[in-house]
Amino acid sequence: ESKYIYERLGELKAYGNDKPLDDESALWVFQIASQFLWENPTSALLLAGWVTLAPVCGALRWRPHIWLTAAAGSGKSAILDRYIAPLLADVQLAVVNNTTEAGIRQALRSDALPVVFDEAESNEKSDQLRIQNILALARVASSESHAKTIKGSSSGEANRFHVRSMFMMSSISTSLKQGADRSRFAQLSLQNPGTIANAKDRADHWKQLDQDLNKHITPKTGRGLIHRTINLIPAIRESARIFAEVFAEEHGSQRQGDQYGTLLAGYWSLLSKAAVTREQALEIIRANDFYSYAEQTEVSDEQKCLEHILQHQLRVEGEGKTVTRSIAELVEVAAGTKQDFDLDVRHAKSTLGRHGLKVELKERLLLFSNTAKGLAGVLQDTPWANSWPTMLKRLDGASAYLNDKGKPTSAYFSAGVSTKAVAMPLNRVFPSEN
Repeated sequence: ESKYIYERLGELKAYGNDKPLDDESALWVFQIASQFLWENPTSALLLAGWVTLAPVCGALRWRPHIWLTAAAGSGKSAILDRYIAPLLADVQLAVVNNTTEAGIRQALRSDALPVVFDEAESNEKSDQLRIQNILALARVASSESHAKTIKGSSSGEANRFHVRSMFMMSSISTSLKQGADRSRFAQLSLQNPGTIANAKDRADHWKQLDQDLNKHITPKTGRGLIHRTINLIPAIRESARIFAEVFAEEHGSQRQGDQYGTLLAGYWSLLSKAAVTREQALEIIRANDFYSYAEQTEVSDEQKCLEHILQHQLRVEGEGKTVTRSIAELVEVAAGTKQDFDLDVRHAKSTLGRHGLKVELKERLLLFSNTAKGLAGVLQDTPWANSWPTMLKRLDGASAYLNDKGKPTSAYFSAGVSTKAVAMPLNRVFPSEN
């Protein structure tokens, strides 16, 4: 008996009575993945782990996503059509191109199905907004939570959605801008087809891969893999916990531990029906190159905010001459660490001041106004347009600008711009400064 009412939906044939894959057949799932021409061979482990875990994504504490990037002719279509599609069978929501976040959400409702999104390009501004909305949905889906997304409707009834999907995005290049998204997506890149210079070698490689795909990656393989994974859910959850702990200890990031540890747990389930040990987990992590994946996420949002400001170009009107310089270059001139024969120090300081920045030479600080319209213009259409003071204060050494009594105080930047500010040591802005 239950207080719930279960609506009968369409049958998912992959959950039939097929025999679970044995260890030898399961190993081929990884071996085929490793035959694709990856920039980083570790991508094979992550792809195999993702496709193994995706059908049981609702049973995971953390749901990692992947983003496959490749140039034309690199094998992206082969991965999607001849590897991912047969292994996921009908346990997936496969979408393409102009699909929207609302469409995915309404198609899923509360079903824990993986989402495979091909041609996730963001060339036009409208595409960029659409993809960012989908990434926001993936962000919510990553962690296990009882919280639901609630949307109003024209009928006055609230629609509830509980998204617990693992996403696979595929495109020529990624659209991961925010640190929260980069830490949730493993970026897998295929080599350019020109990497194998010899045309005969390329042909022989794809001929062998084509034969192996036909033999080992079939709908029957997919159904057997799904049944094997369902049976191993307790061991997979334990392996994910161990991999996450060991990865965090090795690479210093718990978020990366959750992300890559979970994918590695899926990979490990292809090799063994037992949970991984700490010794085995450490051996696998050290034997593979995860540093390039760490580099994708190591630049924090606050650091990117600072870099955006420093790289912004400003027009500086001097005596009979107008030049264009980056804010970083103007700061160097104003601080006396760089000489610019086309730019007077006085004009550099006044231009910075009008945009809400100021160099305090005595204390070797760079001040950022909390409210200057000029700085708001620099950050317009960025994720930090309304929150740059908070973001900048998260950087090492940064703090509110204080007076002699240690209280936050206003700084004078230019006529009409006298505001509270964030103070940052110049040697934090320019590490080479002494």
